[in-house]
Amino acid sequence: MTQGSKARMVYLPNGNEWIDYWTGEVYEGGQYIVKEAPLDICPMYVKENSVIPTTTVQNYIGEDGKQEKVLEVI
Repeated sequence: MTQGSKARMVYLPNGNEWIDYWTGEVYEGGQYIVKEAPLDICPMYVKENSVIPTTTVQNYIGEDGKQEKVLEVI
């Protein structure tokens, strides 16, 4: 990390397509990309055809045991 930097170089492994979780942009694997990374966004890349389990926001542990569970297929 470098103080004041606003972008990071990211390597995407070969053999897959990678999807930017926030924008939906698709990248081929086996390459480096430069991604703007402001402090409020964590760059996340998901391998194509991955399943990501999500749920509603919880304010504290045990808040509500009846939360909706969603499986995102990316």
